Amino acid sequence: MFLGDFLAFQDAPTQCNDWNNFLDTRLDLGSFTVVTMSGTFDTTGVTCSDPTAATQICQALHNRATTSVFCNGHSWNIGQCGGLELAVDNPVCFCTFGFDHTARPCTGPNWGGVGTETCDAPSQNMTVVCQ
Repeated sequence: MFLGDFLAFQDAPTQCNDWNNFLDTRLDLGSFTVVTMSGTFDTTGVTCSDPTAATQICQALHNRATTSVFCNGHSWNIGQCGGLELAVDNPVCFCTFGFDHTARPCTGPNWGGVGTETCDAPSQNMTVVCQ
């Protein structure tokens, strides 16, 4: 599980290190049944509960592979944006201004947002879980 606390308009070097540690060491288990992105402003979050798709998403995160996977009515997009990004229902490296879900902890002060805008987002925590 990745859990990061982010402050508005500030870089997140500790969270970037935690994100990379999550990608490197927590996702090498092979197969997964569920992946969820949630946070302060969307505590339920968005979930992919198809084991094949969840495994594709989590392995792509681990391998830092650019990909898109459709699961449970959502498009899960992975790619580079100053570091690895996971975006749901939006393209990678794209700023949105609504109820969106993007985690890109290594992209300076535009680290994403869950249930908020994804650039210049308010302070919040973000969680990504592969299980």
